[in-house]
Amino acid sequence: MIIDASFGRINSEVEEDPNPSTAKFFNLLKDVDEPLWDGCKRHTKLSTTTQLLNLKSEFNMSVNCYDQMISLIKGMLPDS
Repeated sequence: MIIDASFGRINSEVEEDPNPSTAKFFNLLKDVDEPLWDGCKRHTKLSTTTQLLNLKSEFNMSVNCYDQMISLIKGMLPDS
């Protein structure tokens, strides 16, 4: 519904594709309900991303530290 309202599709006959940056943003919104991996019931892609970024900010991690941590976590996840 948010996506439809933002694209002007409610009560509108015109259906046009959004510009690339808007489309990218709304593709990110789809991750709200998408599990981190098939079968994962505890975390979504969005919840995981926000928690990791919160840790980076809260503990003042350098970009290099954060990148290495993300790389390590990616290696622990099942292949998708």
